[in-house]
Amino acid sequence: MASGGFGDVCRPSTEISCASYGCKRVPRSSQTDADHFEHEVAMHKMVCNHPSIVTFYGSGVKTLFGKPFGCIYMMSTHHGNAWHWLLQRGPLKHSETNICMADITSAVSHCHNLGVAHRDIKLENLLLRSNAIENGLLLADFGLATKVDHGHLFYDKVGTVPYRAPEVGASGYCPMKADLWSLGVVLWTFCYGGSPFEEASAACPRFARFQNEQARGIGACDALLAGCTSAPPPQPLQFRQTLDALLRTDANVRGCIANGVVLGSDLYEEGEGGPVPPASP
Repeated sequence: MASGGFGDVCRPSTEISCASYGCKRVPRSSQTDADHFEHEVAMHKMVCNHPSIVTFYGSGVKTLFGKPFGCIYMMSTHHGNAWHWLLQRGPLKHSETNICMADITSAVSHCHNLGVAHRDIKLENLLLRSNAIENGLLLADFGLATKVDHGHLFYDKVGTVPYRAPEVGASGYCPMKADLWSLGVVLWTFCYGGSPFEEASAACPRFARFQNEQARGIGACDALLAGCTSAPPPQPLQFRQTLDALLRTDANVRGCIANGVVLGSDLYEEGEGGPVPPASP
């Protein structure tokens, strides 16, 4: 059904027959593999009680072709992910972006409130609830997620390169702030159909120019759009404000989320009424 850096997702065979279940299969051929599997299970169980996070149903160990595998049983993923959707259809409509970002922001806010950073937010880990993206997305794959103590800095270099915050691997960083950069990359991709950078480092000329523009006080959207060779599709002011808050190279002044709201933007709200209505262009 899908594959990733740490395992494959397939439909379970005999132990679970319901079509709404999926199984992530992770190698357990070493103690390191076993520890990673147990860690992912613990992180997923900790945060799964949220409507915009893939439901966790259980875990176990199976032997396949004489090798042990850890199995994580979860909600089915047969509707595909946001990356496949954009690849086939291009940038999202404003109403679709509004709904999808409300789901993702709410899910990430929930994780952060529990002291968990996802650390691999990307289109491939955002699964469609149904065969239509306007019905929203689910956050998945907690293989890199970790519990974060208040004030503790990380020094490892993890995540998927185009979504990775500039401070990751370059210095001590806060994983929650790095998650927010990744959210900004996701929102940009929803709006414009492609990643803003190949990577957020000086090795990428586009990012180097972007960083210089921000140092001059120019917002993220204006800095990125200035380098476009063709006119990009117009975006609502709220989207631009949210991008400006999240895509700040200085993590100390990067936007934050609380209760599903990106501070500095009135786009996303959380509550019984669901996401706010689509923004006007």
